[in-house]
This record gives sequence, C-alpha cells and structure tokens, in this order.
Amino acid sequence: MKIIELIKKIILREKYNSDTYTKYLRKKGVYVGENTKFYSPPTLNIDISRPYLLKIGSCCKIAAGVLILTHDYSFSVLRPVYHFLTNDCPGQTVIGNNCLLGMRSVIMGGVKLGNNVIVATGAVVTKDVPDNSIVAGVPAARTEVGKRRLALPAAVLGGVEVAGDDEAGGFRDVAG
Repeated sequence: MKIIELIKKIILREKYNSDTYTKYLRKKGVYVGENTKFYSPPTLNIDISRPYLLKIGSCCKIAAGVLILTHDYSFSVLRPVYHFLTNDCPGQTVIGNNCLLGMRSVIMGGVKLGNNVIVATGAVVTKDVPDNSIVAGVPAARTEVGKRRLALPAAVLGGVEVAGDDEAGGFRDVAG
C-alpha cells in the first residue's frame, strides 16, 4: 500500500491531499484560512492566475469538482472592437468562514459569499450571497430555508447565547 501512496504523491504532487493543496495555494498567494478542507483536490479547478483576488475563509469545506474563478474573459471578445474595454477582473472573489461548496458548484469571479453559506451541488453563483444563507440553482438563488436565520446551539458557538436548541438534532430554524 505504501508504494501506491508514493506513486499517487509523485503524480498528483500539490493535489495529493487537502493539506498539500492548501500549502500550494498559500505558496501561490491565495489566502486560505485555518481548518479549510478540500475534498478530492485533483478534481478542483481553482483559478490562481490572479491569486491576490481570491480569499477562502476558515473552516470551509470544498467538495469535488468545484470551480472558483477570479476573473472574466468575456470582455476579451469585445476588446478588438471597443479598445477601451480592458477590465476582466470584477473584484475579489471571497468565500467567507464556515462555508460549504457542494460538488461541481461554480463561483464566478468577483462574488462574495458571506459566513456560514451553503452552496448546493451544481449551483452557479453569479451574485454576492449574504451570511447564513443556502443557495441552489443556475443561477444560484437563496432557498426558502436559506432566507431564514439558522440558529446554532450554544455548544457549537462556544457558549454564545442563541434562540434555543431543537431536541431532535441540536439545530433550530429561526424565522427572521
């Protein structure tokens, strides 16, 4: 088994596992917060052509096949006709703290995800997403559950008071 792992490590190099991929992204200049986990790094497509335009927060979980962009080349089609159009960077792409990006989701350049955001599998996020939201679809939109504030039990928040716990699962959906 050690030989197989060695071969994987040689072939996959920086995409061998989450830790090596995190180190690689940081070395390239991408901000990656602590305890962020990349699942199946060989399948990820994270645009590092402009690493200063990407910030990934702490405690995020990024599933297989996710695409995160930092720029938009669509204006390059018009550049030969309208020479003044040169901006292909819509701003910094930010993934907040404690976010989950579902399998094969796409985060377009310049999008800002707030903290505690869940992006559903296959969603294409084209606009900013506020804190404590769940988005799904193409283009991604907040789901009905995502339009409510999700309260977490005090044990999860380290003693911070919240509205209360649900006996069944420890979470309670709080409208508002």
